[in-house]
Amino acid sequence: MNPPTDDRMDTLDALDASSGASNLVTDFTLAFLTGMMTGLGAPPEAVDQLRSRRKELKAQMQNNIELSLSVTYHGVTRADLQQYAKELAAPPLKIFYGQLSKTFVEITEERARAIGQDLKKAIPAGKS
Repeated sequence: MNPPTDDRMDTLDALDASSGASNLVTDFTLAFLTGMMTGLGAPPEAVDQLRSRRKELKAQMQNNIELSLSVTYHGVTRADLQQYAKELAAPPLKIFYGQLSKTFVEITEERARAIGQDLKKAIPAGKS
C-alpha cells in the first residue's frame, strides 16, 4: 500500500477535525488520568501539570487517529471523505457528537476519580 498523498492527508485531517476524534481521545485520556490522580490524592499541581501537556498529547493521538482513518477509509474517494467531513461539521451531527463527547468525558473522569479513591483505600499506607 502506498502512503497517502498530501491532498488525501489534508482530507483526513478535515475528517478528524469535523468528527472531533482526536479531541475526544485526548480529552478522554486526560479525563481518565486526572480523575485517577485526583482520586488517589495527587497534589493539584501534578494534575495541572498533566493538563498543561494537552497539546503534546493531542499531537500524539492525532497521528494515531490519522493512521486509523487512512486504513479505515482506504477505498473511499476523496470527494466522499470531504462530503462526510462536511456533514459531520454541520448540525445536527456536530451538536449531537459534541454533547455525546462532553458527557462521555465527564462520566469517565467521575468514574476514574471513584476508582482512584477505591484504590487509595485498598492500598496499605506507605505503599502508594
